Amino acid sequence: MRGSLRPPATPAYRVEILGEEIEVDSPLKGVHQHRNLALAMAAAVELNEGFGLPVSPQAIEAGIRKTRWPGRMERITGCGVDWILDVAHNPAGAWALRAGLKALLREGPPRTLIFSCLRDKPVAEMAQILFPVFGRVIVAPIQSARAAALGDLMEAARATGVEAEAAESVREAIELAEAKTAGGTAVVCGSVYLVGEVRPLLAAGERGKP
Repeated sequence: MRGSLRPPATPAYRVEILGEEIEVDSPLKGVHQHRNLALAMAAAVELNEGFGLPVSPQAIEAGIRKTRWPGRMERITGCGVDWILDVAHNPAGAWALRAGLKALLREGPPRTLIFSCLRDKPVAEMAQILFPVFGRVIVAPIQSARAAALGDLMEAARATGVEAEAAESVREAIELAEAKTAGGTAVVCGSVYLVGEVRPLLAAGERGKP
């Protein structure tokens, strides 16, 4: 499998900042990123006007345009599957991801979630937020001493009534998702550790036995 990274575009718009008009053209996806952009621009203005730092409108415009955030609503296409990677790892992040997915997930094509998280996270709450959006859920082990047990992940999945299965490894989870999501969308989320393992496998096309 060879994946191709496709940073999703957000419609550009113009605002006045520090007395000049700039174009806000961010590659970051999701409604919550508009709030983050507004906060970043307000901080830049405060640094200029309140602390005398030479932050120019041009620097702000370039900084927004060049922002890269791997693992945040990041899309990778490979083997007929549209992958979305997001490091949402708490309920607030799960809600933000669900809102962002609303515009991307269409009815009809199969939709699969690969999920894992650390055991100190509210697994049941995150499952209730995210799992019902998908037709099936694949839980996977992650390389952390704090990883949630697969049994606990499966119990959380069963409580949502969504079809779920446990993979023996992250590679196996990817293979299962590919087999069951042809022509559809697979989302990977729940932990930075999980996305950190999945991303290089998808982007570089590395494969191996579980």
